[in-house]
Amino acid sequence: ALHLTQDLKLRIFPCYPRGHEKAKQPMVAHWKEDATTLEGVTRKNFGGPVDKLIGLLMEANGLFAVDIDTPEAAATWEEWRNEYGMAEPGPWQKTPRGAHYIFKMPAFDFSSAVGKLAPGMDLRADGYICTGGDGSGYTWQIPLDEGAQEAPDWLQRKIKAIAAITTTERSTPANTPPLNPELTAAYWLK
Repeated sequence: ALHLTQDLKLRIFPCYPRGHEKAKQPMVAHWKEDATTLEGVTRKNFGGPVDKLIGLLMEANGLFAVDIDTPEAAATWEEWRNEYGMAEPGPWQKTPRGAHYIFKMPAFDFSSAVGKLAPGMDLRADGYICTGGDGSGYTWQIPLDEGAQEAPDWLQRKIKAIAAITTTERSTPANTPPLNPELTAAYWLK
């Protein structure tokens, strides 16, 4: 944790460890605001006997991640890389279910999107990813020290297409509420 905050100047916060009922969820109420690079706060947040994962902000640190969660998504990612090409990979880590590939945030806005890039493949932009040390289930194959690269043009085009669709989904007025009344509030708040 200290390496991320002190050497790489990345804002982080503590998350519940794998195996906990709140696994991967923030341990702080206002995680975007509470994420820090301050040494004293980092020592306090990550010290003690309780295991913690590290929540690594994406957009606020100038980053985004492609989150691969299934074997099918991993196969799709490899197909894209072979078909379209990709320069030397930047930082990436193995996760308990797949991998996180880290890139520099591009000059256009987009939000996190679950399964929109491909089934089992998520974008992490305005949120966070988890990482950790030994025994956490997260293992850096190319560490963050190597510096994030620009996403390849083909990936940026795919993200722009998703951003256009998700913006339309959020901005198109609804004509009728959903049939399930429990979903009404969520539907109208899109």
